[in-house]
Amino acid sequence: MLGLLTPQPFRGDQVASGAVVLTTLVALLELRLADDVGAGGRLAIAVVALAFITVLAARSPVEPGGPRGYQVALYVCSWSLTLIALLNLVEATDGEATARTVFLVAGALMLAAGAWARRRDSSTMTLLGALSGVVTVIAFADWTVDPSTEGVRWLLAGCATVLGFAAVARRDHRPFHAAQLANAGALAIGAILATALLAPVVGVLLLPAGLGGEGGVELGAGWELVGVGSGF
Repeated sequence: MLGLLTPQPFRGDQVASGAVVLTTLVALLELRLADDVGAGGRLAIAVVALAFITVLAARSPVEPGGPRGYQVALYVCSWSLTLIALLNLVEATDGEATARTVFLVAGALMLAAGAWARRRDSSTMTLLGALSGVVTVIAFADWTVDPSTEGVRWLLAGCATVLGFAAVARRDHRPFHAAQLANAGALAIGAILATALLAPVVGVLLLPAGLGGEGGVELGAGWELVGVGSGF
């Protein structure tokens, strides 16, 4: 039985294609069944798919040189299904997304991505783990101290700085992971700029306190210099 759940490298592309289709199907069912099936039913669907894809990913053979493309696809599908399952779990238990639940969900996703990155040497999962970590930090701050827009910008700048130092520390022995950490830091800087350029969107996704409150949405020359300088 376990042999059937062990992807062979020569069939890896077909397995990954099926995993992507299954993940997409679960996501579509999540949208289409939202009014007809409760969060518990949708959670059950997501958990079954998550267990299946995760077993396939975990049982795929470890080879020198890092994971193959089909394995990375399995890891990403597993992470995506984890997100869907956690969102349904939140809806089934709390029924409302708060800063605390965002913190818990993002933290769980960070740990899941970090496990794949560490155990399977996947730089793609390093990127997803780093981005999840940034969201975790912002959500924790919003949960505990409810920062202003300016405070969120400083938190994002701090995350970008930490990710930059982490990238430098890994550039020699894990260059692909270092590059993804740098990418995550760049996206954190981009989020700072987006607080002014895309205020309504960022206000919903990253700034639960609201962009119209203390601090406003204008960047100012200092943050603009940070945005320009980070490109170097």
